[in-house]
Amino acid sequence: NNSLLIKASDKIMGLTIIPINWYNEQITNHLQDEQTYNILGTTDFYNLSIKESMSLKFDSMINSLYDNYPNSFTNQEKTFLTNESASKLNNIPQFHLLPKLHKTPIKTRPIVPNINTICTNLSIYVSDKLQTLNKYFKWVLKDTNILIDHLNKMHLTQPYSIITADVTALYTNIPIETSINNLRQLINKYKSHSPNLQFIG
Repeated sequence: NNSLLIKASDKIMGLTIIPINWYNEQITNHLQDEQTYNILGTTDFYNLSIKESMSLKFDSMINSLYDNYPNSFTNQEKTFLTNESASKLNNIPQFHLLPKLHKTPIKTRPIVPNINTICTNLSIYVSDKLQTLNKYFKWVLKDTNILIDHLNKMHLTQPYSIITADVTALYTNIPIETSINNLRQLINKYKSHSPNLQFIG
């Protein structure tokens, strides 16, 4: 049936079968939000010369990091960051939506997966390094299981309430420049404990 689409749902709640017209309307609604998305033009990112230019810029950026922070990267890390960067240029992230079945009415979550692209290894590397800062903040929980473990260890003598909150479109509502500045201040504060983070700050 060409009028239906099978998609995974948000929160790993199983497969969904949805009308393609409804899905396309949801995509249009997301992309028409000018506060979140910008039209970059009609650049053909599949054009070979453009992809080669992207590869050269990426390699130049990585090599600049190596030159400016020679003691921040091991040989193994350098290999990981530059591994197969050219071959991954063919993998352009594709915008798509996941139905949010836990919402009433059903809404959608926009996804732009950075899987096996030119920036994948760099993203993994930066994320791994930033995770080392979590130990300085006891209020940062890795996952739900950690929360449950903490609650089980508490000995409460009177009733308490747990208050939760949700943020609409969290990541797209975070000011990028403010985030970068805050992250830079954070890294500078703890750089004596995590010297391998200096290249980020």
